[in-house]
Amino acid sequence: MARILGLPVAVARARLFGVCVGADGVRARARRCLFSHAGPVNESTMHLHAKDNQYASAAGELLDDIPKAVWAAIAVSALTCGGDHLDLAQQKVVQEWLVLHTNGIVPQAPRGKTAKAIVARITNS
Repeated sequence: MARILGLPVAVARARLFGVCVGADGVRARARRCLFSHAGPVNESTMHLHAKDNQYASAAGELLDDIPKAVWAAIAVSALTCGGDHLDLAQQKVVQEWLVLHTNGIVPQAPRGKTAKAIVARITNS
């Protein structure tokens, strides 16, 4: 197997050029691929490290086109009735994150000090 800097060619290209090519041949931006993965990545496990889920797939190319801050605004707006309940924004976002994680939609559990405190409040209620 060809290697660049000790990495499989596909992994090295992704890290150098900011894109990766999945098993289906589709290019994706690196932020949805292996840059977030701290462990070893190889061509056979590259697909396991993508941050895609059925909701992200439904967004299609918009996922890459819309800035993160805009996605956050859309999510908060949707979860707070168009911003009518902004005081509940963090709770609503973490609550939805927990639901998505619990149902296997996203593998990442709520993390961070604020999110964990909100999860503790939700689960103790």
